[in-house]
Amino acid sequence: MILPCGEPEMLSGLHFGGTFSRAPSWQNDSWMAENHELRCLEAPMRALNTVPSDWVAAPNRIIHKLRKNNPVSSTGRSALNTVAIYCPVCGDRREASQVFVRDGFPIVRCSGCGVGKTQLPQGFSTDQIYNEDYFQGGQADGYSDYIGSEDVLRAEFRTVVEDLRRRGCGGGKLLELGCAYGFFLAEAQPYLEVHGIEVSESAVRFCRSLGLDVEQGSLTEEYVKARGPFDAVVMLDVVEHLTEPDQVMHLLWRAMKPGGKLLLSTGDWESVLSRTMGRYWRLMTPPQHTFFFSPRTMSAMLSRVGFDVVECRKPWKIVPVGLVGYQLGRILGMSKPPRLRGVRFGLPVNLFDAFRMVAVRREGEAWPKSRKSRSLDLKDICGTLHG
Repeated sequence: MILPCGEPEMLSGLHFGGTFSRAPSWQNDSWMAENHELRCLEAPMRALNTVPSDWVAAPNRIIHKLRKNNPVSSTGRSALNTVAIYCPVCGDRREASQVFVRDGFPIVRCSGCGVGKTQLPQGFSTDQIYNEDYFQGGQADGYSDYIGSEDVLRAEFRTVVEDLRRRGCGGGKLLELGCAYGFFLAEAQPYLEVHGIEVSESAVRFCRSLGLDVEQGSLTEEYVKARGPFDAVVMLDVVEHLTEPDQVMHLLWRAMKPGGKLLLSTGDWESVLSRTMGRYWRLMTPPQHTFFFSPRTMSAMLSRVGFDVVECRKPWKIVPVGLVGYQLGRILGMSKPPRLRGVRFGLPVNLFDAFRMVAVRREGEAWPKSRKSRSLDLKDICGTLHG
């Protein structure tokens, strides 16, 4: 099972398979401060039978073993293939190197910023993926039982609503992009005028049955004129599904009031777990996931289109136990991952491979031509990631 891990200070005296009264000599305070994410991966990776028995003996050598089948070099470059792509972080066309192929889709890395991208076939539409099967266990890379997990999901979404309220979003208009079955909107509705956009027809029907204002499709100029401006926008595990994320962010900038809050969450492609697991990372699921960001690249893209990042952290989440089992089955290569229907409780999980970011919409002109047109102090923004 994927087990939650402790805080760094709780791990300093732990040894997988036993305990010792003090940390081993190589596990000094400096190493723990810089590599606490690595230590937190012991339990989940042991569950996947990927952690050698001498894990605690030489961490650098162990990581080398775990990466030996990963074609990406230590610099993140690969000599497999090189293509030209439009990079939403850099804001122009850049050379990109293929790092590996997952489920038949090449995954490339921008040479300018390092963002990852799924190379989709020409004319491929990702909208066709998000039908009812995606949410109800019909697709291995989807959800096991989204509707059946309503209680657990709502409990998690309440914490996000509280985050927004603490930042002054106690009134006004809120837009959620990719609102699925409307559980977050339902939790936010007592405090804000809520609106949503969702591509899944079945999910939109469900939202409307709850009395929610949800449109099917994507964000458009017409929608912005009819519903905006918004005081807050939420995108929970959505940005990685977009094929033109910078264009969407630019349109959101125009749809929001100056000082409006943008809250989003996505996976961290530069996390220890992602770099260790390579193509087998749990969030490496093309064609659903089209871009792979990190706090660094996401901050750069948001700054370029007119947002100032004010917070970035890696919080714990309450995850439906059915989804944990479903995803674990997929990672282990099961053709039919287990579907635990009727299990209505969640597990606290933090693998430190996903982040939640809050940004504020700037006043004045947006959409500078290059990401270099505005400097970023990432140490101030994302230097300390905490759960």
